[in-house]
Amino acid sequence: MFPSNTRAACARICKLSLAVIAGAALAITSRAFATPGDLYATDLASGSVIRYASDGSPMTFASGLISPQGIVFLPGDSTKSPPVPASLYVADAGNGGATSGVIFKYDLFGNKSTFASSLNNPKGLAVDGNAVLVCENGAGRITRLPTDGTPGTISLIVSNPMGIDTHGTAGSGFLTKYIATGPSVFKVSPGGTPVDIDPGDNSRSVSVDFAGNIFVTTGAGTISEIPADGSPKFTFASGLGDPHGMAFVPPGVVQGEPGFVYVADTAGGTIFKIAPGATPMPFVTGAGNPNFIVFETNIAPTTVTMAATSVTSAGATLNGTVNPNASSTTYQFNYGTTTSYGTSTSQMSAGSGTTPVPVSAVLAGLTPSTTYHFQLVANNKGGAANGADATFKTSPANSTPTPTPAPIVVTGSASDVVDTTATLNATVNPTGSETTFQFEYGLTSGYGSTTTVTSAGGGFTAVPVSAGLTGLSAGTLYHFRATATNAGGIANGLDSTFTTLLVPPSPTPTPAGKALNISTRVDVETGDNVGIAGFIINGGTTPKTVVIRGLGPSLGSLTPPVSGALADPVLELHEPGGTVVKNDNWKDNSANDQGIIVAAGLNESNGMAIDDLDSVIVATLPPVDPAVSGSGQYTAIFSGNAGGMGIGLVEVYDLDGASATTQLANISTRGLVGTGDNVLIGGLIIGPTGGLDATVLVRAIGPELANTVPPVAGALMDPMLALYNGDGDIIVSNDDWQNQDPIQVADIRATGIAPTMDSESALLVDLIVGRYTAIVTGKNATTGVALVEIYHLPSTTPAAPSH
Repeated sequence: MFPSNTRAACARICKLSLAVIAGAALAITSRAFATPGDLYATDLASGSVIRYASDGSPMTFASGLISPQGIVFLPGDSTKSPPVPASLYVADAGNGGATSGVIFKYDLFGNKSTFASSLNNPKGLAVDGNAVLVCENGAGRITRLPTDGTPGTISLIVSNPMGIDTHGTAGSGFLTKYIATGPSVFKVSPGGTPVDIDPGDNSRSVSVDFAGNIFVTTGAGTISEIPADGSPKFTFASGLGDPHGMAFVPPGVVQGEPGFVYVADTAGGTIFKIAPGATPMPFVTGAGNPNFIVFETNIAPTTVTMAATSVTSAGATLNGTVNPNASSTTYQFNYGTTTSYGTSTSQMSAGSGTTPVPVSAVLAGLTPSTTYHFQLVANNKGGAANGADATFKTSPANSTPTPTPAPIVVTGSASDVVDTTATLNATVNPTGSETTFQFEYGLTSGYGSTTTVTSAGGGFTAVPVSAGLTGLSAGTLYHFRATATNAGGIANGLDSTFTTLLVPPSPTPTPAGKALNISTRVDVETGDNVGIAGFIINGGTTPKTVVIRGLGPSLGSLTPPVSGALADPVLELHEPGGTVVKNDNWKDNSANDQGIIVAAGLNESNGMAIDDLDSVIVATLPPVDPAVSGSGQYTAIFSGNAGGMGIGLVEVYDLDGASATTQLANISTRGLVGTGDNVLIGGLIIGPTGGLDATVLVRAIGPELANTVPPVAGALMDPMLALYNGDGDIIVSNDDWQNQDPIQVADIRATGIAPTMDSESALLVDLIVGRYTAIVTGKNATTGVALVEIYHLPSTTPAAPSH
């Protein structure tokens, strides 16, 4: 079943044994299981996430999914206050519809929240710094979703993305991406364009091991390997049924398995583990339809040194808390008369849980009237963690013994939270005296309600405690804390909160995505080479209010400034009936129109006031009327006062609300395409926030202009087009519009506004809410006059373009 490629296999094992994990360290566990090295798999048959222990025994981690797909862990951060736990992200494709896809986030207790929704058939997931990359298979794109809740961006437009992985420096946000699309496997370096590194392999998913070797599952039932050292691709495994997701055993997690590949065989209901150069061995059989898989790894413990108690002339009790962060963890206290310590207590186990555990150690034989330093130290496979230095002073000889210590209480997190019930959790260390506990809870930190008083025993170690609440109000924030009492006094845990779930409301229609702004940066000259922008309003019968801006001197105030900015622009709006509205300086507008401009924030650009010489027009314009030829089509002519020349920006803003049916459908701007910074640049803003995708056709037209009547002199004969996201990353490009995916070409034809000449460029994309830039250049640095056109395509057929 395997090639005799001993050299490659040995090289791979050597690389893995020396490799440093370049990807992010990822970890998660359920409450009942906390064993590093566990494998998590999405299962299509049961609509669940299954966790497998190292012996293959299963446990359902999450259920209730429709079509579970990609699965990744994002690391926690034990250095933050409070510590950020690791989280599991799972894609659910739903029914495969354009907006039915969801990514769920699971916390360490298995509680589920919605991380992202309205996704188009999400498949594979990957980590990209502090973000999740998702293959939106139905939309033909890779979307980057930051975990801090900031808006997502389109990272790449690519047909049929199914699987994705990243490799590079953890947490940088500049990882190399690898994308399986069926016919191809694309490699996308930071800031680069896609390179097909494995054409024709019918790829299903792609994974990169810790040494940078690339593995690809295929529809032929094989796993291909592309070695990191550049040596030829070879077949790593064959004879599988329908291999999908893969995962690599992290070094040191599962002993004796360096370099093993685990693969989910969906058709066979089996997860195989495969050693380099060996025959696949079933890890689990009868596993339903396993789809994507991921390993749990390790993170270092979290330690907090707390105050010493029971201090006498010759002894003391040292205290602290340790969060094992899901790995088997030991702890000890270092102590001495200086911060060099010099003496340590015996190593003790803190378990392998996911919540802080109170720990302590009793010292004896100390010197009276002496100041001692101490520090809590914990270790697991994720590394060591040292608590802060703390001090205590022993009592003078023959002094009165310290009274019985109060209990130690740590309030945990609420679990099993639904609309009217929840479970409160905590740990209580009785510190050797018979102790009782209860929880206080209420709508404020004043609480007002308590649970039943219950015994926590009289031992010296932390005891997990809990209490169930009923009769809560849905969608409400509650405060709670644990409190415990013994002969030494009362101890209160810190305040914590949870929010009950809302009873699902009636669904609110998601607003349609639309173009809120369409703009073009153009080199304004004289005569026929002034800036000419045509735009179309359609999709309804209600007139649309727009603001048209012609910026010139403001561009010179940017950082860095635009070189050669137009010093004094003049803007004219030509309406279909022949009416012309003109503005030279924007403050020449009426007081009412100036108020509209200011209210919309369009008296500023990039956080700075626009120049008084910039031009602005406010207009309420009727949309296309199918019965009236030329209706709904408008032209903005952008020139320099007294024949001035330079770089300018012409913009059209939609001021109507999200519910408006009329749409800003198109802007088509003619201008000179030079080289360097003097190219033709079109801009687009898609909104409103929370809206659906907007379908956009972007065209770069040059040769057609030479065939108009009269012909345009100096037309650009071979334009090239690139579309960038708001982060400045190129997401898709095109040279000749028919030189791309045949499905894309067919879809462009179906719009009815495909370019008429092969050497024109065009892109048809579904864009999420955000800012985008289209840049037109000449192939081989050629120059000339061209059009950059951006069409927002609503459900109705757009009006024909006008040059």
